[in-house]
Amino acid sequence: MAMRKYNLLKAIPLSFFSKELYRDVAKNWVGVGFLYLFTILSIALLPVAIKVSDSIREVFEISKSGKHIIPENINNMINQVPSMYIDKGMLYTDAEQPYLITNPSTGKPIAIIDLDRTSVISAPMILTKNSVIITEGGYTQIWSWNEVLKVFMLSPSERHEINSDSTRELIERTIENSSKIPVAFYFIKLLSLFMFFALRIVLFTFLGTLICQFLTTAMPFTALMRLAAITSTPIIMFESLSLYIGQDIFGYRELVYFIMHGGYLYFAIDANKKVTPDDL
Repeated sequence: MAMRKYNLLKAIPLSFFSKELYRDVAKNWVGVGFLYLFTILSIALLPVAIKVSDSIREVFEISKSGKHIIPENINNMINQVPSMYIDKGMLYTDAEQPYLITNPSTGKPIAIIDLDRTSVISAPMILTKNSVIITEGGYTQIWSWNEVLKVFMLSPSERHEINSDSTRELIERTIENSSKIPVAFYFIKLLSLFMFFALRIVLFTFLGTLICQFLTTAMPFTALMRLAAITSTPIIMFESLSLYIGQDIFGYRELVYFIMHGGYLYFAIDANKKVTPDDL
């Protein structure tokens, strides 16, 4: 095995078009690609975490000295929060559902409490029994209640009461920890995306074995895993960009990503078609 030609950082832009990179990955790289996956996710999520920090400071008008105010509009929405509690990763409330929290300025719902998802009313935030669904600019994120608690540095193993007073206290704590919340967000998102893409890489490795049969070629399983990891780069970059701008770049995002990943994997395996298994 020769010394590899491209390092992790060079591989990021080259993954979009370079057959030479994919030959180098299959022939000269080692491992199954998880280190690369962790590295690129770490890099891609940094701008998103910075934006989260800037957004917190902007919404609550936090000055460099730490002084801040909670805008009257947000205060009015906080006053609408009913009594709820989170216990063992589940949200519970006796409030009539769907329960709408509206923006006083527009009269439109800003959040809906709908534990069983029976309502067809849409809002930027939907609170269900198991998760929080946040939609911004057509981009949807789903956070489990345990993930939400961890972001706000609360213990998932404890019961947490939610009402207008506790919500106001949570916001005050968020402002006080405005430098820590983005860090917590960064590492939780990094871990969740790493687990998601690690499973995706395993799935696409098996898909790669079928592509090898179609192309009448053969590759070691570990080489296919490396290729599946590197070919996930465009998807990760597009996903992080969507997170940053808060808007889907593609309609039917997951379908597009699946086709894109499969296409890049086919491209990568085809680039190695003339390489014999003994060379890998």
